[in-house]
Amino acid sequence: MKKTLMALCLTAVMANSYATPTESINDQHVLWNKTPIQFVIPSGKQRMISFPVRVSIDNTNPNLTTDKVAILNNNGTLYITAKEDFSPLLLPVHLSGTDQTILVYISGSSKAQDNAPLDVVVPDVTPDQYKSSAVKSKPTMDTNAISMTRFAIQQLGNPRLAEHPENIYRSPMATHKNVNIYPLSYVKAYPKVSWGGGSLTVTAVLLDNISNQKIILDPRMIIGNFVSASFYPSNVLAPTGGDHNQTWLIVTSNNEFGSALNSLNPYVRRQV
Repeated sequence: MKKTLMALCLTAVMANSYATPTESINDQHVLWNKTPIQFVIPSGKQRMISFPVRVSIDNTNPNLTTDKVAILNNNGTLYITAKEDFSPLLLPVHLSGTDQTILVYISGSSKAQDNAPLDVVVPDVTPDQYKSSAVKSKPTMDTNAISMTRFAIQQLGNPRLAEHPENIYRSPMATHKNVNIYPLSYVKAYPKVSWGGGSLTVTAVLLDNISNQKIILDPRMIIGNFVSASFYPSNVLAPTGGDHNQTWLIVTSNNEFGSALNSLNPYVRRQV
């Protein structure tokens, strides 16, 4: 199958510029369901927790002091460094443009092994609230399938260095941690994050081969009503346990990811 214009464009733009999935695939996400979120940071290390909109924190806990923890708030992502071991302490996180407060119990532990970034999914936040919370005075971006896909790949590599246009905002995925977007039982699919821009939504889905055989992914097998689809960095998955048994599937849709995924209309690969 010949590469589409999108694939050629992404290959040229992204070559050697951003992290491969093995460097960033461990991102986790948790659905906010009113239950306080447990967030453990390995002592002496930093861990990121991201929210769908800009946030503010109101640390009135007298036990949560700067000798225990350092917190950097950067446009909806908290970079939290545990300076020493400490027991769980409540940190209220207020979502900008909403009346919601996320309750996070943070703690530091020298025994903790998990240093993966955590994305908090908030189902009650509307797309308009995502848009209204975007940081102003930033450049805008043309919102087409190619540019949205390129943006997603850039964000997967190093979001602190990647540019974030004003008209691109985090979008709710409205789905589960594991989805059936590729109809093979041994290819697990984990939606990680969605962004909206104009009339399009782009979603990054981690594909994981849990079988003992090599798999060549075919875009014609993708389930859902999507405008475009690209694999990054490869459509070839090595057997489980190898260095390349995971890759990203980047899909764009005309509505939220959950709605596009559950659509009865099959995905048809388009030239873009």
